[in-house]
Amino acid sequence: MTLSKSQYIRGLQCLKSLWFYKKKPEFMSQNNSSQETLFNIGYDVGDLAEELFPNGVEIQFNPNDFDGMIKQTQKLISEGCEVIYEASFKENAIFAMADILVKDIETNSWDIYEVKASTSVKDYYIEDASVQFYCLSNGIKNYEDIPSDFRLNKTQQIQVDSFKSNKVHIDKKIIRDFIKEIKYPINFFDFETFQNAIPRFDKQRPYM
Repeated sequence: MTLSKSQYIRGLQCLKSLWFYKKKPEFMSQNNSSQETLFNIGYDVGDLAEELFPNGVEIQFNPNDFDGMIKQTQKLISEGCEVIYEASFKENAIFAMADILVKDIETNSWDIYEVKASTSVKDYYIEDASVQFYCLSNGIKNYEDIPSDFRLNKTQQIQVDSFKSNKVHIDKKIIRDFIKEIKYPINFFDFETFQNAIPRFDKQRPYM
């Protein structure tokens, strides 16, 4: 039995929910208007993120042919495609799709970009990214499995070092520099009646 990334996360959150999803889908509740709105927001944010990495090729989702999606991904990689949207992989019956996969020409490696319509990192996002990393790294299951010479960017290295040392990383210099730039009085927009995942005004934050 193959588990997709979302199904794996569902199982972590509630095993009973995963069982019903796989074995008795007719008992699962249908999406309501609120859920559909969240999905649409996610699509909008995803489309905007792809504009940061233009000229990519998208793997069309087919719930009945995961293997076909994987083969198409492998074909694009072998042909030299440098940007792939929804790149698909499987490892030990775990299927995952990377929102944006970008080749680093200088190091001949690949960067994964996971897109979320959120303003903060949720706990399950870490599990989400871990599944992708596992599928793309041929079985690396946790931070302890990452070799010391494995190429990481600056942010990733901080995350790994923080985990292995069990110490919280706080860059006090960045915080001090940010506070120094604040000029009073400070003005705020307060919108209670609607929320935008993608800001409509300069210097507006998502969901402001």
